[in-house]
Amino acid sequence: MANKQLILTLGKVVAAVAWADGDLSAAEIEQVKDVVFHLAQNRPEQAEPISGEDWARLEMYIAAPVSAAERQRLAEELYALLRHPDDVATAVAALQDIIQVDRVIAPDESEAVAAIRQLLESPQRSRLGQLLRQLSRPAAPNREEAFADYLKNQLFYAVRHRLNLSDSTVPEATWRKLCLAGAMLAQIAHTDQQVHAGEREAIVHALPQHWGISPQEAELVAEIAISQAAHDVDYYRAAREFFNHTLPAERLTFLDALFSVAAADGDIAAAESATIRHIARSLQIRQSSYIQAQQRAEAGL
Repeated sequence: MANKQLILTLGKVVAAVAWADGDLSAAEIEQVKDVVFHLAQNRPEQAEPISGEDWARLEMYIAAPVSAAERQRLAEELYALLRHPDDVATAVAALQDIIQVDRVIAPDESEAVAAIRQLLESPQRSRLGQLLRQLSRPAAPNREEAFADYLKNQLFYAVRHRLNLSDSTVPEATWRKLCLAGAMLAQIAHTDQQVHAGEREAIVHALPQHWGISPQEAELVAEIAISQAAHDVDYYRAAREFFNHTLPAERLTFLDALFSVAAADGDIAAAESATIRHIARSLQIRQSSYIQAQQRAEAGL
């Protein structure tokens, strides 16, 4: 499998199958990345490398659930790229492997693999008919159309896939800000590589208090933000975007929220303090304001 587009499309299909049961475990995420990594490593040295943007586009399918319609689109794209029987066998093996990672094969995952396998193993002569049917159907969802937005605000991207924001009384601009804030709050909670119950509660409390969402919505945002905190999220970009869309007073209030999360486990660790200092600098908050916010948090312990 030397074709870069083929490898990446297979990775996206594998991720889509892993989402078929509505959940994506840490082991499944690693398996998705391993599929792409190992296939890319086995290509000729002169082959086009997989770029950071390529990986980011793959991660879009890891970040939020994949619908059946989008999974079908990806499967058809993969089918159109397959040229050799060995590539078909490799793709089918990767799909079988992903549903066995958790040692319990969910019915939804098994059915998804069976349908995709039937497509991938169909004769070459059916390719034209398949593609014509694809063109005659309404356009299937394609999250990569929102790639630029994903780079700027990954948590908003994930939340938008889980909630119908058009029904929310909170404006979209506010959702974007609070998702940036949620990502940075989760970063503080995850500084020691684990998130304590008190830290999670502090995040859930801060979001409705400052941005007016419901407790249920805050629970969901916190859940997704904490799950993302274990991965490589660009918090410098999040801070820069938050700065571009907030007023000075809002950024100062957010500084207090950061310290409230850091203090939620009964102590503000040096690493947490250093991370907040880094975020404060990115938000162009004065050192004196940072010290005052830390003192207020410590006084409340």
